[in-house]
Amino acid sequence: MSRGNAVFLVTRRYMQKNRKRNILYILGLTLCIALLVCVFIGRDTAVRYMADVTAAGSGDWHIAFSNVRKGEYEKIASYPFVAKVGISGNEGDTVFPQSGNPERPFLNIRLYNSSMFSMANIHVSEGRLPQREGEVVLSRTALDDGGTIALGDTIKVQTFRRFIHNFSGTDLVFPFLELQIKAGQTVKVGDSFGYFPEGDAFYKECQEIHVPTGYETSLRVVGFMEVPYYENAGQAAYTALTYLPDRSTTEPTDSSFGKVTVSVELTDGSLNSGAVSGLRSQLEEEWGDRVTFNDKVLSFFGMSGDSTINKIIAAAQIFFVLFILAATMILIRNIFNISYEQRCRYLGMLSSAGATARQKRSSVYYEAFRLLMPSLPLGFFSGLLIVWGGVRILKPITEMMQQGAALAILSDVPVRLTVRPGAVFLVVCCSVGIVLLSALRPAARIGKVGPIESIRGVEDAAGGRRAQGSRRIVHRKKPFIRESGIRLLAKGFFRHEKQQQGSIVRALAVFFAIIMTVSYAGTGVIQMVDYKLNRSSDEVVGDELKRKWSVVSDGDESADMDQVYSQLKKTAGIRNLIRYDESTPGVFTSTARDLYSQEYWNALYQVLKQYGVSKKAFTRDYYQNGFFGTVSVLALDDREFDKMLKAVGGDSEGSGDNPTDHVAGAEKVVSCILCSSGNLSTDSYQIWGKKPSGYKYVEISRMTDKKVGDRIQTTLTGDDGKDHAVSFRIAGIGDIKQVSRWLKINDGQYIRLFVRESLVKWANRRLKQAFSTVISFDAGKEAEPVLSQIESAKHLQLVDSGSLESGSFLEMVAKMIRTLMLLFLLFSSLICFLNVYNSVCSLFVVRRRQNAMLRSVGMTRREMRRLVLREFSGLILKAVLVSLPVSAALCLVFDRVIMEAFGRFSIPVPYGMIGLMILATAVVVLCIAQCRCKREAASDIIEEIKTESI
Repeated sequence: MSRGNAVFLVTRRYMQKNRKRNILYILGLTLCIALLVCVFIGRDTAVRYMADVTAAGSGDWHIAFSNVRKGEYEKIASYPFVAKVGISGNEGDTVFPQSGNPERPFLNIRLYNSSMFSMANIHVSEGRLPQREGEVVLSRTALDDGGTIALGDTIKVQTFRRFIHNFSGTDLVFPFLELQIKAGQTVKVGDSFGYFPEGDAFYKECQEIHVPTGYETSLRVVGFMEVPYYENAGQAAYTALTYLPDRSTTEPTDSSFGKVTVSVELTDGSLNSGAVSGLRSQLEEEWGDRVTFNDKVLSFFGMSGDSTINKIIAAAQIFFVLFILAATMILIRNIFNISYEQRCRYLGMLSSAGATARQKRSSVYYEAFRLLMPSLPLGFFSGLLIVWGGVRILKPITEMMQQGAALAILSDVPVRLTVRPGAVFLVVCCSVGIVLLSALRPAARIGKVGPIESIRGVEDAAGGRRAQGSRRIVHRKKPFIRESGIRLLAKGFFRHEKQQQGSIVRALAVFFAIIMTVSYAGTGVIQMVDYKLNRSSDEVVGDELKRKWSVVSDGDESADMDQVYSQLKKTAGIRNLIRYDESTPGVFTSTARDLYSQEYWNALYQVLKQYGVSKKAFTRDYYQNGFFGTVSVLALDDREFDKMLKAVGGDSEGSGDNPTDHVAGAEKVVSCILCSSGNLSTDSYQIWGKKPSGYKYVEISRMTDKKVGDRIQTTLTGDDGKDHAVSFRIAGIGDIKQVSRWLKINDGQYIRLFVRESLVKWANRRLKQAFSTVISFDAGKEAEPVLSQIESAKHLQLVDSGSLESGSFLEMVAKMIRTLMLLFLLFSSLICFLNVYNSVCSLFVVRRRQNAMLRSVGMTRREMRRLVLREFSGLILKAVLVSLPVSAALCLVFDRVIMEAFGRFSIPVPYGMIGLMILATAVVVLCIAQCRCKREAASDIIEEIKTESI
């Protein structure tokens, strides 16, 4: 037998004698590989599933080319990244006499070929889809709105395009439609433009013009479909889809050229390979404004105009992969280091028989990769199972996030494991690399040790000297002397046994670092998603002020909210009644610049810079000239106002309002509480007609430099169009956190002022409806008749706040992220726990003979437990001290790399959660050590002294 085969044979026999250690190695490596599968393949699977769910609510197409000309269809179909092609056409609107809604008197006629029906996710609720020319399927809302239409009816179609002519002397702006009509201009309006019934004030300034398209036909109704994703309740026409023959798929007719839209689905290969990231700019350069992208779906593949969330996910992916690799490398390295003594002995014997240093190193690599072979398939398939189960668990959350689609449609979306060859290659490479790097140092160390040193065993000599010295220390009768001996033994352990304590400290330090960094990073990621997605209006929050029911007015002056509030006060069963009144008065142009702090102006420039605004233009157009600011005023009743004033430590003596408001033209002086902090982002602050180059969010600690006692001069515009001066005297100042019991501020671009409800009474009397009012409350069964009256009132709306809150988009996204973070923390903690457990148990194995000798010279079980407690308490403290700077450095990297790309904001450190997890880990480690100590105390002393195995 050759020396090389002999080395491998001895290595295999050594592995057979250490089955527990091998199982621990395989288990740890399996968990590592499973986590890598979750990171690489799990991300692809989750992204694909969320894209499929999003497509169910926004269409399954990826790119649409409009106004396709002759010869361009073949060019589109020949693109290598195109998997499926659909053709559609919009023939315009036609009058719909059977409509039951006077604000929706038209049908929007669209032509779809068979592929386009599936790409647009058209689902029939009654009847069937069109299968030949002359058949049509209508939106279900036409029936729901009271339309007198049924299956089999015939509709005469004469389509036209809608134009709006502005004959007034001023420009008209429709901000929600991003439409501006200049004075004297006639513009074509899109499908989303609403209809104004006869007699509306709209016709005092504009005229609606219908231009015939020449498309005339008769269509037979063969079905009713679920509302398409592009139809909204405010548009003037219901959607009607008719059949476009399949021959148009291969070559549209000459008459249709320039009118059809060609939609395509991208191949899975192009989506999953990441090649789509550069496709957008290429197609925009080639097709200009004739190409449209389904950003809702493509954002999951890094091809949308706003890739902020994608960047966050990619950065978090890299961050967590490095953590997994570091934790696993330390586990494997500790396993090899712990078995160093025994490995030195048997390889030292082979050295004496002629084994070279290279052959000894190959023994370590052979063992490492032999254990990798079963770990790789186990970890890979375990990871796939975890990914599949995880996506299944998150499936209900993902479905609820798509509020625009029917649940029946979303529930049919399957969970597909997306296994890319590139992802599998990364998992294998990372697994092989981690094993190789972990075995590198132990192999080099083994190769340098000579045969004499290996056989003699340096650790034995050191242990023997320590044990002999220990005999004199512990063989005393006086308690204080024996206590001193325990302290000296512990001190000797920390001074001399660097290798054994180092493995435990490394394992615990990595564990603690993962706990601290993942907790901090998880909080940061949730906050980033919160800031990016939650641009909705402010919501009332807090245990004291959160109510189930809310009453709001539709803006009609006949709805008297004062009477509603008074009636609810008297109604039995109404609890936790509270009223909120809000307004946004303007700030005088001359004082707006002085109102805002320099921190606000710096933040505003950081946001506007994303729109291409230079420093010079910012100073000229925003800071120096023409800036008109607004503040947001929220009125509370006196009881809640006093509570908030006390919470922020305000001036209660100067919190009253002036009684002289009856004087005509006199300035109204009102006491207020100022919320000093806020935020700006490219979502909340936009420039008309421009798109930002990237997303930017900036947190502002001081929106203004105003102090308690200062005044903010504003104007409130009355119903008569006149401005009335209102001066807000600051009685207290708080931040967003302090006022969060009363209001959750999502959009923090305004300076927030909280006032007493007396201002609302004055404004309603003097200015007529200057404030919008919301009344929130809880109601018992005895109040049900009053709820029914409110619900049936013409100008009031009763809103179930509890149902809205539980289904909010942000809450579901945050829940998903928390779940993923907890899963990562759980599996990475398992790897770290295996590392800690292996290190603790191996320490007792290495010190088995030493502990037996200490017991032989008189050390009791109680003293042994006290010694173990002292040693491991020191190790835990040392691990915490080592992990603190490491965690701080990693958190700093997280701040600088991710935050700088996203914006500037502060992340609260979850001290409580981190402390509890570290304390729980320390208790578990001490329990393991005490259990091992108890087990060692029950063993036979003579046998332990004789043993040489690990």
